[in-house]
Amino acid sequence: MKVLAGVLDTPEGRAAVDAAAEAARVREGELLLVVYVPSPHDSQASRSFGSEMDAARQRAETVAAPLRERGLTVSVHAPVGPVSASEAILRVAQDQAVDLVVIGLRRRSRVGKLVLGSNAQDVLLGAEAAVLAVKAGADD
Repeated sequence: MKVLAGVLDTPEGRAAVDAAAEAARVREGELLLVVYVPSPHDSQASRSFGSEMDAARQRAETVAAPLRERGLTVSVHAPVGPVSASEAILRVAQDQAVDLVVIGLRRRSRVGKLVLGSNAQDVLLGAEAAVLAVKAGADD
């Protein structure tokens, strides 16, 4: 079984990775971690894109290392191109034939959802695989 989670340094992101790691462990599966860096829109931004992508991959490898030490098979994926965070997750999920996508949720107002959109909603509606939505613990 392949289980996917995005790497985001927030309580919700950490909860998603923890739940995905547990699902992969219980099912003796593989954990896929996705990192996302917005593509540059101009030449000035494109100069720093490579270093931002390297930093994002390094953060994901830092998350992956202790999971590998516990015996999990973990791979890091960093899709490149003009995609949103949800599109990056959906692209990797489809390309890698993922069985379960784990996302972290946070509470937002109705206006916040309307104005800002929702990556979680996009993943829930767009994923071909099952989706598990988790919330961060009260102490996070």
